[in-house]
Formats: sequence, C-alpha cells, structure tokens
Amino acid sequence: RTLAGAALRDDAVARADDAQGGPLVIADPEPWPEPVDGQDLAEGIAEAFRRHIALPRGADIALALWTLHTHAHDAADVSPTLALTSAAMRCGKTNTLLLLRALAPRPFTVSTLTSAVVFRVVDKFKPTLLMDEAETYVHEREELRGILNAGHSRAGAVVPRLVGSEYEPRMFSTWCPKAAAMIGRLPPTLEDRALVIRLRRKAPGEATSRLRLDRLSEYEP
Repeated sequence: RTLAGAALRDDAVARADDAQGGPLVIADPEPWPEPVDGQDLAEGIAEAFRRHIALPRGADIALALWTLHTHAHDAADVSPTLALTSAAMRCGKTNTLLLLRALAPRPFTVSTLTSAVVFRVVDKFKPTLLMDEAETYVHEREELRGILNAGHSRAGAVVPRLVGSEYEPRMFSTWCPKAAAMIGRLPPTLEDRALVIRLRRKAPGEATSRLRLDRLSEYEP
C-alpha cells in the first residue's frame, strides 16, 4: 500500500506539472505557391516599415534586409542581432517588433527571458527570437548574454548542458535570428555584434499610419 500510494502521488505530481501553462506552438510559414520578384518583395517590406514607423535614414532598407535574412538564415554563417533602441518610451520599438512578428518566419516574441528558455526553444524550434523590453533582463543576466553572444556565428552557436539523472552532456543550438527592443543600449559585447537602429519619437508634421493589431495578418503573405 505504501509503494502504491507513493507511485500514485508521483503520478499526480507529474500530471500537475504537465498541466502548467500552455504548449508552445511555433509553426512554419506556408511558402508562396509561385516565384516572386525579390526586389519587389524587398521594396514592399521596406514600405511596410516606413508606413507605420518614424525611422532614421536608411533604417527601412536595413529592416527589409534583416527580415529577408530571417527567411534565408540557414544560408548564413554570421547573424547579427537586430537592436531597436531609443532614449525614451513611445518611439516605435514594440510596433517594429510587431511588424517583424508578421513578416519573419516562426516568430517567438517575449518580454522576459532566461538562458534555459533560449537554448531549449532555439534548439527545438529554430524561431525568430523577438525580445521586447530587453533592458529589464539582458543587462543583469550574464549567462543569458553569453548565450546570445554565442548565437552570432554559426560555428560557435552551441552551448553544452548536463541533462537527465545521469547528467549526460548534450549540446544545444543557439543559432537563430534575434532582435531586441529596448530603452538605452545593449551591453557592449552584444552591441558589437548587432545591427543597431536608434528610434525616436515622431516629429511634428511627420505622418505615419496607425498599426492595427487586428490587421497584422495582412502582412503575412
């Protein structure tokens, strides 16, 4: 009876653990059925960013090229982090991430992050990692910064970890496109590996279209 009771309690604990939260689902995009003109596609992506975000000169081209990079990521050997920074709030950082979520493949958007989540999610799903409010967790978590740094080049984009009751050494991939939106600047080692776009508030007389969250799916094609 004692052994049976312990086994049943363990099973109940396991079921409770399994029920926590919801499953993470990151789906592959549906390929367009016919070939498209690459230049027209790039110009359309750049125009989408210009339409909704007050951007510094050349940022629309940089954002379009980085978006295309997320779709061709497996062909790259180096993958710079896209850093969307500003000195104050309400400069368009989150809206830029929302557009990237609609335009990039397998988006995984977070507002907080741990090192364990990064290497496990990246190794399993190969997402486009979109980190909002990054100033609240990147600076203070040294291990997380190390993992993000490791994902800069394909050759070094792995981290070793011990897993299971036998502490078996396993290698986890950290190779995926990464973007971070934050007030202030990235830590120096991350900024040195980043494509930095410094955003600002819209100037008087500068017109942009409101980004409708219920219409983001219009950009997915």
